[in-house]
Amino acid sequence: MKKEYIEAFLEIVKTLNITKASENLHLTQSALSNRLKLMEDELGTQLIIRFRGNRFIELTKQGEEFIEIAERWMLLFNETKKLKHNHVASLIIGSVDSFHNTVLYPIYLQISENDTPVALQVRTHQSMELYKFIENREIDVAFVSFERNVKNVVVEPIFKQRMCIAINIGNKEKKSIGHPSQLDPSKEIFMNWGKEFEHWHNKWWGDSFSPQLETDSMSVLNHFMNIENNWAVVPVSTFNTLFSKNSNIEMCDFLDMSPPDRICYMIKHKYNILPSHDTGLKLFEQLLTDYIDNNSSLMSV
Repeated sequence: MKKEYIEAFLEIVKTLNITKASENLHLTQSALSNRLKLMEDELGTQLIIRFRGNRFIELTKQGEEFIEIAERWMLLFNETKKLKHNHVASLIIGSVDSFHNTVLYPIYLQISENDTPVALQVRTHQSMELYKFIENREIDVAFVSFERNVKNVVVEPIFKQRMCIAINIGNKEKKSIGHPSQLDPSKEIFMNWGKEFEHWHNKWWGDSFSPQLETDSMSVLNHFMNIENNWAVVPVSTFNTLFSKNSNIEMCDFLDMSPPDRICYMIKHKYNILPSHDTGLKLFEQLLTDYIDNNSSLMSV
């Protein structure tokens, strides 16, 4: 079985569109169809149903069953290629920006200083994108803000973050802010922490609020929080990382009126990753467990 046949099949499965698949592989449609036919002839069964005059396709029952085999074939092929080289352990981690900057980066530092060398790749994406990358095996492990049912993707809640209000009081004396209604919504730097957070936020400021700025970037948040009277809802771990040394920014805790805890979900593919990546993943998961156990701003789920 040729690698080109497997690649053609998986790209067709991914796009469900002959035209799009051929473009992605930089092939003509006839060349792509020929590769698929040669593979079907070799297997002795039809994998894909093509409709005359229609670019879209359907998988046969055998085609559905062959997806997992093809994915495993590609994993083994890539792993076999690496045997020719002296590769160190590798790991590709994806996450939303907020987890990278306030929770995961100390673990990245520990990995870089560990006796076991790991070639680490770190990628920042939105949660929806990360599910797709894990499903396509483009990333080994990822950290997302919400749970979603995706085929062959395993979702596990890893930790909870207590939330708080960070507000820039300037050079004034410490403010006494004991209720959300005391905050000026026009001065908010809004970060969307999920559906449960949205419900809490709408309870105090409605669903037609107009924040000064909406962002998903920690660096942007950090810059705008230098402006007096600006405020944001952030995890306590974010406050400790970004603002704890800034005397102009204080933390407000509204007790039973505080924002709901934020849950971090770890997602991985249902089936085993490459052996060369497994070593890096085991090291990362152990360091993550130790970090959560020793960090008061993170709580086990």
